[in-house]
Amino acid sequence: MNNYFRLTRYFTATSLVAFTVVAGTLMYFEHRQASFFQNVQASGARMLGGIQNEFVKRADVVARRDLLAVNEQGNVNLTRLFSNALWASDLSPYLAETSTVDFSVCKAMPDVVDAQGKASATPKKKECFKGAGVQLQALATFAPLDARVRETMRDSTIFKIKVYDLHGITVYSTEMAQIGEDKSGTSAWKVTRAG
Repeated sequence: MNNYFRLTRYFTATSLVAFTVVAGTLMYFEHRQASFFQNVQASGARMLGGIQNEFVKRADVVARRDLLAVNEQGNVNLTRLFSNALWASDLSPYLAETSTVDFSVCKAMPDVVDAQGKASATPKKKECFKGAGVQLQALATFAPLDARVRETMRDSTIFKIKVYDLHGITVYSTEMAQIGEDKSGTSAWKVTRAG
């Protein structure tokens, strides 16, 4: 019977050691599995956050582009309506009369080139174009056109009108000081002429 109790103690101790080893192993793998799933969840959250940020950026770019396109198209349509309303009665006669003002003397004057190689008009050249602008404002068809334009603008969202001739000269503007300006050297005018 003494052997029986020794064997029982031995099997009990061995069982406890085996149980402890198995329990420790299971706890270790459980901890590793929990860490793995936490890492997977964190990685997934980072990935989804990155995707969401990319979608927000793209949506912002697309929204700005679409808003700009809608406003540009609205401006084009408004310009067409405006010019169609004024073309035959006021704009066409004025544009025909603008050919009587000679800008060639002003255009022939030399420009000043700065250190970066950018050309700009001399004060004398600017004065010449300003004088030509005064001549445009003195034309008989200018005052009726100006009155009609301002009347048409009164109940609209238009805040400024500029009309250029085919050479880049501002032949009409609701800002009187701009009439006679030469915009043929600007990048915007060059793009418009090329298009």
